[in-house]
Amino acid sequence: MMKTVLMVSPTYLPVMGGSEIYSADLCKYLSGKGHRVYLIGCTFPLKGKYKMIENGKNYRIFRIPCLNRRLLEKTAKHPLIYPLMVIPPLFFFSFLFLLIQGREVDVIHAQSVSAGLIVLILSAIFGKRRVVTTHGKYFSENPYHLQYNKYARFIGRVFGKFDRVLAINEQSREELARIGVKAENIKVAPHWVDQEIFKPEDKKTSKAALGWEGKFIVFYAGRFVEDKGIENLISAAKSAKNKAVFAFAGTGPLQRAVIDASISHENILYLGEIDTQKMPLYYNAADLVIIASRHAGDGIPRVIMETLSCGTPVIGANRGGIPDVLTPQVGMLIEPTVKEINSAIERLFEDRVLLDKLTGNCRKYAQEKFSMKNAEIAEGSYYEDH
Repeated sequence: MMKTVLMVSPTYLPVMGGSEIYSADLCKYLSGKGHRVYLIGCTFPLKGKYKMIENGKNYRIFRIPCLNRRLLEKTAKHPLIYPLMVIPPLFFFSFLFLLIQGREVDVIHAQSVSAGLIVLILSAIFGKRRVVTTHGKYFSENPYHLQYNKYARFIGRVFGKFDRVLAINEQSREELARIGVKAENIKVAPHWVDQEIFKPEDKKTSKAALGWEGKFIVFYAGRFVEDKGIENLISAAKSAKNKAVFAFAGTGPLQRAVIDASISHENILYLGEIDTQKMPLYYNAADLVIIASRHAGDGIPRVIMETLSCGTPVIGANRGGIPDVLTPQVGMLIEPTVKEINSAIERLFEDRVLLDKLTGNCRKYAQEKFSMKNAEIAEGSYYEDH
């Protein structure tokens, strides 16, 4: 039996991040299976290819252009200010939507805590099944997340009232159980990637397409923020003893630091923002992808799933959910310091046999861990007997 799903996401494309892309992927998957999907999310003032209302087969997306990019970057990790930016407009628009079309909606699916509070209220008013997906860890001893520890009881109460809580990984499941969510209501539902889009291509051809012939590329893709370890990556690139080239793709508050480093050092490339559709080419052209996150809040970074699906090994920080998926079979876990970043890169730069071995394992591993079967878990949460 097909369902009609209202998905509520605090932010949505063109705001770029793991939860936003997850929402887009889930919308695509569900609508492709015949479910009817409505998605409501806040975003920046719209320009170019994105529309306030986007219609497709079995889905409709409502974008609420109410965010300022710089203000969002400054407040995204604050547990009170950030929600105040998104909860009022998101609640108001979702409430109006349900007043008009609520009868056809079977399930309301929230993405993370802020949307969870909204959905909790709306589902009580309109009598709908409620599902929430977490997108990382909320509590830790890391200073980045100590602020959330104060609200553990509140978050536990919110999530505890949902019919199904989808934990991004095993660590998240354990964390939810500790704050009072019933174990039987929690399902581990990792993200996934389209294995037909993110797939291995010939590395020499990919390098040639980007002008990277003969270069050993260490690739970073993500936000240029302190918590992602950008400053340590820049320092590692500047002090590297080998001929590895560090290529940075993304944008953010530390963008100027990346640009300046690329001007003064030949082994640092600033690529700017890259269209999602072009990312497989960059993953295939890279020899390594690096994730040097400093905080413990990451769930399973999407970059890892996409990279391994393209057959490229990953060097990842031993933070958050990264150790859950990054094994010695396909990469290396490190403490995200300049010394360890350079040490890991140096080892794989010098030991091409080991690098080739890791490369050969990546695709099969990704197919086993990040396939569409993970989407089926989310879909199953819409039914009473799952």
